Amino acid sequence: ARDFNDKSNPVIAFKAIKVHDFNGCRSLSTTSKTNLKINPLDTERTEHLKRWFHEQHPDTRKIATSNIIQVSTQQASIKTFTKAIIEYVSNQSKTIYFSIKGICTEVDKHSFIYKMCPVDTCTKKVIEISDTQYRCVKCDKTYDVFKWGYKTTIQVTDNSITQPVIIFNKQAEALFGIPAAEMLTHMMNNNNNVFDSITSKIINHEYYFKLCIKSDKYKVSNKTDSIQFTERSQIYLK
Repeated sequence: ARDFNDKSNPVIAFKAIKVHDFNGCRSLSTTSKTNLKINPLDTERTEHLKRWFHEQHPDTRKIATSNIIQVSTQQASIKTFTKAIIEYVSNQSKTIYFSIKGICTEVDKHSFIYKMCPVDTCTKKVIEISDTQYRCVKCDKTYDVFKWGYKTTIQVTDNSITQPVIIFNKQAEALFGIPAAEMLTHMMNNNNNVFDSITSKIINHEYYFKLCIKSDKYKVSNKTDSIQFTERSQIYLK
């Protein structure tokens, strides 16, 4: 992000981006389907927008991205979501790791628990071969048991944008405070009060998040995932 050439006033194009409106204040956030390009060459709008900026609005003020700051001796330097996404695009979609300070604004409770490989060092989703056999492609083994694990999405807002963040089992358990199997039991018993009670303690609270952005290859194209927790991720209550 330090090498990003913002002095040239590049055109940044988004596809499949979400627009949020809160009390008249609008913000943008990406999803797993969002594409982001700097100075796209396949559209006339790029040159048109450049001409408009230079010829008609030369005094338009540029919005500066945040500087990297130190928040405490226990934390690495943090970035805003916007700065991290720009760095990700500038580095040709290579995986980047970063930390943010943000507020959790929403927890998705739909399809957030899955059948996971029973091996402690593996979190891969298993394929159900029969009622008593479960296949893990990563381990290349078939087991007669599985474990319940978390994979949920939360909305996190920092001082730049709101962004969906995928949380996996270890980090989600630390955030929720109970294992996935226990959470599922409450949900199956229609005891939504437990989920609501847990999420009420999370929503609108500020945390430090260690995250990564990466691109997964699928056939001949790259699919950009939502921002995810890394295996080394931690959540710190501010």
